[in-house]
Amino acid sequence: MKNLVRSLIDERTKSIIKSFELYQVLYNKMHSIELAVAGKRLDICANEIAIYLLQSGKGKYVLRDKICLEIGSGWLLTHSLVFYLLGAKKVYATDVCPLLQPENILKAVCKSVDWSILDSLSTFEAR
Repeated sequence: MKNLVRSLIDERTKSIIKSFELYQVLYNKMHSIELAVAGKRLDICANEIAIYLLQSGKGKYVLRDKICLEIGSGWLLTHSLVFYLLGAKKVYATDVCPLLQPENILKAVCKSVDWSILDSLSTFEAR
């Protein structure tokens, strides 16, 4: 259905529709829900950050008591949460466009596999 509607509307009309504030609000809500149950779940973000830390050769307690800055935090703050779990004293998250959908952060945490988060991060911080 979505593809049918897309094919019927020309690019100019799509552009006009996307410029409405209501469209942006609805898009942000729907997109953050999709991310919360898929690519930005807390366990997936923990795995990503663990891989980056492993590749950089960082050891245990690398972020403990540090101040972290996340530039481009997006719809969910799951990467910021991982920094917190790794012992960061403070985490600042910023974005050019205000995309954050805080009501979906809980979903991104609850849909995660908890043991995966522990296994990914235990190399860098005590369980």
